[in-house]
Amino acid sequence: MKKLLLGVLATLLLLGAGYVYVEFNGYPWKHSQIKKDAAHYMQEKYGMDARAAGSRFNFKFDTYAGEVYDPQVGEEQLILVERRGPFYDSNNEWVEGQLVDNYSEVYWGRQTERQLRQQFASFYGHPDIGSINVDTVAAMYGMKEQVSSEKDAQGVLIPMKPELHSTWDIDLAVDDFSEPFLKELLLAIKTMGEQQLEADLNVTAARGVREDDTQPNRTRYLNLEYENFAGIASVGDLQAAIKEY
Repeated sequence: MKKLLLGVLATLLLLGAGYVYVEFNGYPWKHSQIKKDAAHYMQEKYGMDARAAGSRFNFKFDTYAGEVYDPQVGEEQLILVERRGPFYDSNNEWVEGQLVDNYSEVYWGRQTERQLRQQFASFYGHPDIGSINVDTVAAMYGMKEQVSSEKDAQGVLIPMKPELHSTWDIDLAVDDFSEPFLKELLLAIKTMGEQQLEADLNVTAARGVREDDTQPNRTRYLNLEYENFAGIASVGDLQAAIKEY
């Protein structure tokens, strides 16, 4: 009787552990399916021979997403294809589950990064800079959305450019904006405006110590939207736009 009771308890524990695992990690067969569906979706929408790299499960919304990549680019540029729904749309009509992707965000973020690095190679090596990245705005689109008729060199359809700009995010290794750095930044801003390299700008200095040590440390930062670049004509304009918290 005791062995039977222990066996029942062990079974219940295993079932409970399995339930908890599935609740937070999803079903293994659904992970396998979403990877296949994601690769097929990219082929159908963009004509891309995408390869599966992995999958994700969002336990909060009970959704699965496949991670795929363009073999011409490599796994460092993962594209997310997520299955959403079913749900009620903005017209209160029932929509069955559909796949959506963020290739527009990935593609144009990569293009912006490449263009900025090529144009400002020496600026990327400035001694005041700790790191530079291009941040993109997260956006997901369905099968018939955000795809153009243009193709890249491999014959893959190019997604339409997002309405919102990427952000050129620069973290300084120093706690203030030196004049030599601002002079180079001003030249970059003017060049971006002239050549229509569209990206907002966010520069953050390292945390600095105030002269009054009774006050908390401060961080200086500069945030400019691309549309306002035309109003920046001098180092003084940049200095005037610097704020701190």
